[in-house]
Amino acid sequence: MAWQLDAGMNFTQSGGYIGSVPQLEQKWNNILADLTNGTAGPNFEQNLVEFCSFHHVHYVLIGPGTPKPLLVAIKSLNWPERLNHGVIIVDVPKLL
Repeated sequence: MAWQLDAGMNFTQSGGYIGSVPQLEQKWNNILADLTNGTAGPNFEQNLVEFCSFHHVHYVLIGPGTPKPLLVAIKSLNWPERLNHGVIIVDVPKLL
């Protein structure tokens, strides 16, 4: 984490294309494509629930500029959320 200090914390988040999806993660291609492309396919909600459960995700962050289809689909899950400095923090239920 020293690079963060060296950079003066002068960044918002990492991103970009990092190569092919590892074989063990390819079963998640639909949800990964939706998240990458800002879309919400027909099974988005169920795919997100399964992805979060499998990967032990505790929070989903929704920042400014998040595509509306993703925002609407995530909010449709009715998971608890709160706003912090312009970012919506969605709590993924622990029972997943």
